[in-house]
Amino acid sequence: MTQYSLGFVNEGKSFEIPRWTVKKHEELLKEMIPFDEQVKLGVLTKVNYDKIFHMKMILSSLHEIDKNVTEQQISELHPDDFMELIYAVYNSGKKGIVINNNVDFRQGEKKPL
Repeated sequence: MTQYSLGFVNEGKSFEIPRWTVKKHEELLKEMIPFDEQVKLGVLTKVNYDKIFHMKMILSSLHEIDKNVTEQQISELHPDDFMELIYAVYNSGKKGIVINNNVDFRQGEKKPL
């Protein structure tokens, strides 16, 4: 796996991003329910919702490595580094699924993975 290093995580030592799983994703979506309501009411924009979601996703993952990481530290990252962390967390542990056979779903044909 890829090694990452941030001065404020794990005392600056290299680390691997913990696997992002369906369970973690679903737990985060549950945490976001109050923000969903704010978007529906027009109190919160979709852009700000996405920023909150990504911040919580990164923070959740980095807390598995170092409980002392704060939102403030993450928010002080360069925007490119923040984006890289979003992709690194979301794709961590991704194996990829390959279908070897052509499937015509319009005809109801399904082949096992």
